[in-house]
Amino acid sequence: MLENIKFQNFRGFKSLDLSGLSQITLLAGKNSAGKSSVLEGIFLIMASSLPDIFEKLRKIRGLPVPPDITKLWEPLFYHCDTSKPIEISVNYQEKHINLKYERDDAFSTLDTNQNILNTFITFGSPAASDYTLRYTFSVDEVTQNGHIFQNPAIGPYGVLAMNKNNKVNLAAIPNTQIVKFVSVERMDDLELAEWLGKLELNRERKLIIEALQIIDPDIIDIKAIVQQRYTQLYLMTKSSSLPLKLAGDGMCKLLYFVLSVLSNPNSIVLIDEIENGFHYSIQESLWEKLAEAAKRSNTQIIATTHSYECIQNAVAGIAKAGMSENFSLHRIDKIGEESRATRYSGELVKYAVDSLMEVR
Repeated sequence: MLENIKFQNFRGFKSLDLSGLSQITLLAGKNSAGKSSVLEGIFLIMASSLPDIFEKLRKIRGLPVPPDITKLWEPLFYHCDTSKPIEISVNYQEKHINLKYERDDAFSTLDTNQNILNTFITFGSPAASDYTLRYTFSVDEVTQNGHIFQNPAIGPYGVLAMNKNNKVNLAAIPNTQIVKFVSVERMDDLELAEWLGKLELNRERKLIIEALQIIDPDIIDIKAIVQQRYTQLYLMTKSSSLPLKLAGDGMCKLLYFVLSVLSNPNSIVLIDEIENGFHYSIQESLWEKLAEAAKRSNTQIIATTHSYECIQNAVAGIAKAGMSENFSLHRIDKIGEESRATRYSGELVKYAVDSLMEVR
């Protein structure tokens, strides 16, 4: 499990240290405290090997890819100030992982000693970059260095490219996915059908049905129906069937959350604003099923919330799943330019909720 994470000059954090993360971790705090930025930072360090990582981070916020490639990464720097490097470090299962990004005006992309064959191309852009981004990524004692730059040697305008000096063992890095609100229009039935297939093979479908019954107790099954090479998921009751996408955003989101956890064992699932789209009356059951899924799949869930009701229901639901000792809440506060996090164990969160103490 991810045990702690430390940020320097990332997004709105001049510095922030989050320690004692649990298998189920809930992040709270006021607007602009940086809850979503914590999720993005975890995703960035765990998925930094992806050649389009900066593009993915912009898409998470619903932003288009800019024509100037430096605008891909500059918003990640504290106050967009690239004179001070970004540094993110985590401890994960006794391994220390560190990622550093810094501006490098001296690196020449035309240097013939650079191995262009080892360059990973992400996408074309007609804009030229006047500086490169140097990165350093390490897992324990093994360090990888490289640059991200506008490479004029490839194509008429150049492309965003990445060169690396050696390889780091990525087997030490868990699969990490960040989940925002999933609308009906964006649901990928084929992807969900593949996840359901994994659970079918492992005979773990029952929990999915139980989760769907939180919203509709009449559901007895979910099936992937292929018609003219088009895959569509159907919710089955004793008397009828209904396409999943007609069942509403809440049902789709619930299924997506539970499937994300249960079908990706030994991974990290990051969920932003987890309470959005769910009526308070079902949130306790939702947390119970998510906690059961995390326990079965050995998956770590890190989620953000603004809602006191969500925290109350998380305490109750996680307790029903027998996971209270694997739960903690971290409140992020920002005072001026300083950010700090206060940790509450599962037991302390329960005491705070029972005493009507403010922990958001």
